[in-house]
Amino acid sequence: MKKLLILFFVLLSSPLVYGDNEINIIIDEEVVNFTEEYGYPFIDENNRTQVPLRTALEQFGAEVGWIPDQSTATVKLNDNYIEVPIGESYIMVNGRKVENDTKALIKNGRTYLPLRVVFESLDASVSWESETRSINVVKEDYGQHIGQFARNIIGFDLNGNEISLRSLRGNKTLLTYFSTW
Repeated sequence: MKKLLILFFVLLSSPLVYGDNEINIIIDEEVVNFTEEYGYPFIDENNRTQVPLRTALEQFGAEVGWIPDQSTATVKLNDNYIEVPIGESYIMVNGRKVENDTKALIKNGRTYLPLRVVFESLDASVSWESETRSINVVKEDYGQHIGQFARNIIGFDLNGNEISLRSLRGNKTLLTYFSTW
């Protein structure tokens, strides 16, 4: 009986039990494999998914770094440079402050970040499937043809408020480009 209890305890404390609380991250139809060494995704106290920074973003194709004296993680992909300060409810995207409803944190020596705000800042769409507890991340297909997305453009409305093309998604929008020489 004692051996059975020990075996039961070992099974409960092993990574195999992780499946009950598992959050799957899928990037362009490819499942991200998390390990004990780099950490697993979890839901924070604000009901937001925190994801191990390096594992998810390197699979996305980004370079990940760290600024120790500022306790800030960095992410670089193409023309995007993102700073994720630990303990703050915002990120910096190409020098512009983007508010977030939760904070990046360090847990068990690993840096975790709020998934949605960072991936959307890298021009990806993010969706949650509650039945499978899966987050789907899809790199946008940009182009000049019908059915392709335009790159996210940030400008100002007539009242001087910042507005982005992404914030208008789902609405009929007419963009007029002009220049003077």
